[in-house]
Amino acid sequence: MTSRPGWSAGSLSTATTIRSPNSKTYEGKTWLSGRFAWAFWNSSLETVHDNPLNRRGLYQMLSTVETHYGIRFPSGYNDAIRCFRLNLDSLNAAHRPFAFYALILAGTQLANVIFRWWGLERYGSETKGYYWSNTFEMDLKEGWGGVLTHSVAKGEPERIVYWHYNPQPLTDRSVPKRTPVVFVHGIGAGIMCYIEFLFRLLGLQREVFCVELPYVSMRLVEDVPTMQETVREIEQMLESHGHKQAVFVGHSLGSALLSWVIKNASKKVAGVVMIDPICFLLHYHDVAYNFVYRIPQRANEHIITFLASRELYISHYISRHFHWHQTAFFVPSTNPNPAISTTSVTPLPQRTTVFLSEHDNLVNSPRVDAYLRSHDVESHIMPNLDHASFLFSSAWKSRILNKIAEHCDAADAEIASLTVRVGGKSVRTSSGGKRRRKRSF
Repeated sequence: MTSRPGWSAGSLSTATTIRSPNSKTYEGKTWLSGRFAWAFWNSSLETVHDNPLNRRGLYQMLSTVETHYGIRFPSGYNDAIRCFRLNLDSLNAAHRPFAFYALILAGTQLANVIFRWWGLERYGSETKGYYWSNTFEMDLKEGWGGVLTHSVAKGEPERIVYWHYNPQPLTDRSVPKRTPVVFVHGIGAGIMCYIEFLFRLLGLQREVFCVELPYVSMRLVEDVPTMQETVREIEQMLESHGHKQAVFVGHSLGSALLSWVIKNASKKVAGVVMIDPICFLLHYHDVAYNFVYRIPQRANEHIITFLASRELYISHYISRHFHWHQTAFFVPSTNPNPAISTTSVTPLPQRTTVFLSEHDNLVNSPRVDAYLRSHDVESHIMPNLDHASFLFSSAWKSRILNKIAEHCDAADAEIASLTVRVGGKSVRTSSGGKRRRKRSF
C-alpha cells in the first residue's frame, strides 16, 4: 500500500469537485487518483487516464482500498489537499554562490590527495560527471576555444567512480582472497565527510571499495547513472579485482544503492550493514516529507535544508532521478500465511545489520526498527543520535566497524568451508549446493 498518512497536505473538511487544468473531469476520487498515478505509473493523472487499460487498473486500486478499509472517498477533487508527487513536483532549490562550489571542489581535491597518500587508487572517468556538469563543460570549451577531451581506460567503469584500497596484494593465486568491503556514502559533501570513518575502515586490513556519488555531493554534476548502470558496474568492479562477493556498507542514501544490488545482483552480496537507511518503509511519507517538503523549524532541520535538500544538484537528483519503487525494500514476512504474497520480494542476506539513529530527523527510526525486528532483522537503535551523528560517536563507529568485520569473517569462513577432496572424494559447498564427485586421473 503506497497511500499512507502524510503523503498529502490539507484537510478533507472542504471537499469540492473541480475541473482539472485541461478541463477534463474524472469520475471518482481525483486527489487520491493523482497519488496512485504517480506511485504506480510515475505519471500525471491526465496521462494515466488517457490510457483505457491504465485507467481501469487505477480505479480497481481505488475500489480495493475502499473495500479493504471499509471507507468511501468523496468524488471529485479537493483543492484543500496537495498530493506529494516527488518526480512531478517542482524542484525545491536555493541559490549557492560559485565560491560555495569552489570550496567544495577544493575540499574534494584535498580528500583525494589524502586518499592517495593512504594507498587508495581511483577508478573511473577523470572529469565527466565527476567535477562539473556537462553544460558547464560546454561553457569551458567555448571559453577556451578548444576541445576538452577525456577518455576511460579499458576495463574502467564508465558510469561510476570508486576508490580501491588493497592492503596486501596476493601473489599466490591458490590462496583465497579475503572478503572485501564496499562502502557507499550518503547525501552531503561527498566521501570527504566520512574521511575519519574511512581511515578506521581501512584498519580492518581488507580490500575496500568506496563508491562515490558526485551527483549528491554538492558538486556541479547533473549526470546521473541509472539503477541498471550502477548495479552492472558495481558487479564489474568486484569481478575486475577478482572478487565474487563483498560485504556492502551504506549510509543514508547509500542504502538505496545497497537495495538495488540486493534486488538485482544478490549473489554479489556476502553481508550488509546499513546506517540510517532510507530504503525501508519508503511508502510512508517520512523521508520524502522531511527531506523535500518540510519547512525547517529546528536547528538540525535547517542544517539538512541548507547543506543537502535545497542544494540545486541534490534537489535535481531527488526530484528527477530518485524513484521510490526502485529503492523501496520490503522484507519478506516471517508469517507462514502472510496477508500479502511475498513471492516477488527479495530476502535480505542472512548477515544483515541495521543501525538507526534514535532522533533521526529524516527517518522514522522507531517505526523502521519495529518493522525490521518483526521480520527477524538485526536492528540497533543508537540512543540520542540524529541522522549521520554516528560520525561523531567513537563508540558507535567502533560497534559498526566490529559488525562489518564480523560479517567479513563469517563470509571468509564460508568460503573456507568449500573443500575439494582429490581422488574421487566428494565436493562440499557451503552454499548448500549438491555434492558432486571429483574425477581423478
